Amino acid sequence: MNFLLFRGLVRDQRHWFEFPEAFRKKHPDAKLYFLDFPGTGTESARPSPNTIAGIRADLVRRFREKIASGEFPRGPWNLIAISLGGMVAMDWVADEPDTFERFILINSSARDCGHVFERFSPAIIPGMTRALLDFRPEVSESLILRYTSNRTRAEQAETERLMIRWQKENRVSRQTFLAQIYAGARFRLPAAPKPRTLIVHSLGDRLVNPEISRRIATRFRTETRVHPWAGHDLSLDDPHWLAEQIADFVKT
Repeated sequence: MNFLLFRGLVRDQRHWFEFPEAFRKKHPDAKLYFLDFPGTGTESARPSPNTIAGIRADLVRRFREKIASGEFPRGPWNLIAISLGGMVAMDWVADEPDTFERFILINSSARDCGHVFERFSPAIIPGMTRALLDFRPEVSESLILRYTSNRTRAEQAETERLMIRWQKENRVSRQTFLAQIYAGARFRLPAAPKPRTLIVHSLGDRLVNPEISRRIATRFRTETRVHPWAGHDLSLDDPHWLAEQIADFVKT
């Protein structure tokens, strides 16, 4: 069973951390494939579009190229996406309703499902402003981790070292950071997805109000799973729980 995975704002496929292996253990038949957004990871040398539709168009093109070349199988396909990646995924599923059989949406949001301070907590604005102004990896990555993860500082130490190293290896530009923020801020919820859909969210999310995921689930009339303490980056905070929920959803 094939799964395509998208990460969130200025993150790349490496930021799934332990989740891919945890999911393979829960679902041994799963084959996981990744595409980084323009401006991040393998695509860090390219500029990012400033619309969700623009990011989606880039991914669709590369997805089809990889299928045509044999690097990706022809399908069927399922889609797992978190945060900003979820917005891109919702846009894709709405534009091409038959491409994916199942869709798992994690801690995402939309402009018409919450006001600006529900989608981006005021408490983190000073820190994120500092991250943008002082764009050294040691500063920006530490602040991003602090606001997106609810693990203890001791548990985060190795994660932070990895994030700083990855940022130095594949530098995300300030332009990409701003373009993705702008794209996410303008995104509106599309029609309910045709694929069978699961919405997963974290009650401990300090970046995006968890109520937004509940509103999306209501609009989509779909199933939800709720984590009691994890932060916005649920796949980092509790990858084994998330893997279990998705594997259960897929097998049901």
